[in-house]
Amino acid sequence: MRLGANPNESVLTPANVNAQTFGKVGQVKVDGQLYAQPLYKTGVPIPGRGTRDVVFVATGHDSVYALDAHSLAGLWKTSFINPARGVTTIPTSLFDEPGLGNEIGIVGTPVIDASSSTLYVVARTREVSGANVKYVQRLHALDLSTGREKFGGPVIIAATVPGFGAGSIKGSLSFDPLWEYQRSGLLLQDGTVYIAWASQGDKGPYHGWLIGYDARTLRQVFAYTNTPNGIAGGIWMSGGAPAADAAGNIYLASGNGTFTANKLGGRDYGDSLIKINPRARRIVDYFTPFNENALAHSDLDFGSGGVMLLPDQPGPRRHLMITGAKEGRIYLVDRDNLGKHSPSSDRVVQSFRGLMNAVFDTPAYFNTTIYYVGTGPRVPGGPRNVLLALSLANGRIVRTKGGDITYGYPGSTPSVSSSGATNGIVWTLDNGASIVGPAILRAYDAAAVSRELYDSTQAGDRDTGGTAVKFAVADGGQRPGCMSGGPASSRSTACGPPA
Repeated sequence: MRLGANPNESVLTPANVNAQTFGKVGQVKVDGQLYAQPLYKTGVPIPGRGTRDVVFVATGHDSVYALDAHSLAGLWKTSFINPARGVTTIPTSLFDEPGLGNEIGIVGTPVIDASSSTLYVVARTREVSGANVKYVQRLHALDLSTGREKFGGPVIIAATVPGFGAGSIKGSLSFDPLWEYQRSGLLLQDGTVYIAWASQGDKGPYHGWLIGYDARTLRQVFAYTNTPNGIAGGIWMSGGAPAADAAGNIYLASGNGTFTANKLGGRDYGDSLIKINPRARRIVDYFTPFNENALAHSDLDFGSGGVMLLPDQPGPRRHLMITGAKEGRIYLVDRDNLGKHSPSSDRVVQSFRGLMNAVFDTPAYFNTTIYYVGTGPRVPGGPRNVLLALSLANGRIVRTKGGDITYGYPGSTPSVSSSGATNGIVWTLDNGASIVGPAILRAYDAAAVSRELYDSTQAGDRDTGGTAVKFAVADGGQRPGCMSGGPASSRSTACGPPA
C-alpha cells in the first residue's frame, strides 16, 4: 500500500530522539552513491557466522552489500560488473543528466521475498566486446545468506508488445535497455516481481513500461507499456514503487506522454493514474487530469509523485488513494472509481493546489494523517515547501498543518516510525544540498509537525551524513549515502562516498 510506516518501533519515542541521546555511532564506506533505499531483514543465517540481522545496500556502482546491522561488519558483497571483460556501469555523459555522479548502475530500490529468502534487484551495465557496445538490464535474484544468484538467474530484461509508437518496427514495440530508466522501486505481488521504467534525462524514444517476472522461475509473465501507439509516459514517481491492493490490482502514475485513452480505441495513458489487473491482463480503470494537455506542454508531469493506498476509511468512499503532481496539486481518489478523464473538471474525491509548489515524493500515513513534503522553486506569494500534515475525517481531508522548516529541491519522502498508534515520529531527509553538501536527517513529532525533535546538524559534525542525492529515503535514521539498521537502541550507519 506504500504507507511509509513502521508501526513496530519499540524504543525510539518523541521523548528520547534528540541530539543528547540519538545520533550516528558508526559508518561504512561503500563503492557508489545510494539511490536505492537500504533494506533490513532480521534473522538471516550467514554461513560460518550464525544468524544475523542484516542491512542490504545497493549502489550506483552495480554492487549489493550485506552488512551486519549491529557491528557493521561486511557479510558479503556481490558486484555485477567486470571491467576486465568490458562490463561496466553506464556513464552519465550519455544522458547529460546532472545529479547522478559519473555512473549509473542500480537506482531502483530492490525487494525482498522473505518466504524464499531472496533479494530481487535490477542492474544496468555497458558491455563492450571489440567494436561492439551494448547496454543490458538484468533482473538478479540473490540469496540473502550468500549473495549468490538463485533460480537460474540473472535474466536479461526484454519485452515486445503490439504497437505503432515511437521506436516501433512493423507494429511491434520493444523494450530499449539503453533509454529505459529503472528508477521506481520493485513490487512483489502474488508471487510476481514487477518492475517499472521511465527515461534517462528525457532521452529516447522511450515509453513507460511495467514488466513482471515469476519470483521462483524468473520467467516473464507480464509485459505492458502505457504508450504503445505514442511516446513517453514514463513511470518515474520520484523513485516510489507501484502499489497493489488485496485483489491484486496494481496502481501507478505516469508522466508526460501521449494520451488517447479517452478516444475510441485509444491505448495511450500519458499523465495518468492507472489501475492494472495483471491476472486479467487489462487496464481496469484510470484517471487523467482535465488539464492533461496543458500539463504535458508545460512539463508538469502528473506522475512526478508516488502513489499511496489508504487503509479503509469511514464514509461513503472506503477505498481511497492519494498522489501528487509537479503542478503542486494533490489528488485524493476513489480506488473503486478513479474518475477517468473529463475535459472540464476532475472527477475525484478532492483536489488541492497551493499547499506546495511541486510534488516529488510518496507521502506517509499514520493515525488518519497523511504526511507530505513539498518541493520546487519558491514563487512570490506561493507556498513554503515544508512538512505537511493532512488530517482525514469521514474519507476527506479536513485540516492541514505545516512545519516551520523549508525544504529545497527535491524535497523529501517522509517515513513514520511508531509503536502502534503511539510515539509517532516523522523522519525526512532534507536533500536540498544535493551534490554540493550533506543531507540533513530530520525527525518531527507526528502529532505536531511544527515540533522538530532532532536534526543531524544539532551536534556539530558528529552526525554529518554523506553528500545529499535526489530521492533518497529516511527510515528512522537513514540518510542518503548513509543508512541505519539494527535495533533502535543500537543505531548504526553506513555511508557512501561523495558524488
